[in-house]
Amino acid sequence: MHEAQVPQTQHRVTVVTVAYNSSGVLAAMLDSLPAGTPCVIVDNASRDRAALRAIADRPGVTLIENETNEGFGPACNRGAEGAQTEFLLFLNPDARLADDTLDQLTAAADAHPDAVAFNPRFEDDAGHPAFKRS
Repeated sequence: MHEAQVPQTQHRVTVVTVAYNSSGVLAAMLDSLPAGTPCVIVDNASRDRAALRAIADRPGVTLIENETNEGFGPACNRGAEGAQTEFLLFLNPDARLADDTLDQLTAAADAHPDAVAFNPRFEDDAGHPAFKRS
């Protein structure tokens, strides 16, 4: 008898997200992650910390609580420090992953080993391509 095999993608990617008063959207993002995917939430001194703690209380999720708002970049770096996977995915707390997002990203990385960064296609709620850069 063979045990069901767990896809290995989730063991290759750690999701890092930065929260700031994000308890209203964070649960949906966490629910969109494939089972077993490690996730680090870096809280930048939110006022909704109690709610955030309750949302983050699930297997595979690590919550780092900053005493001050360090800014997005430093918080991303802090979240990445302890990751032990091959890849990092920096994901906003209001984003959601499609079922195959991590598989697609790791397949792209495997197909292009000289590349250093990838991002998924961004879509609005109607499924249209959407990408903002500032």
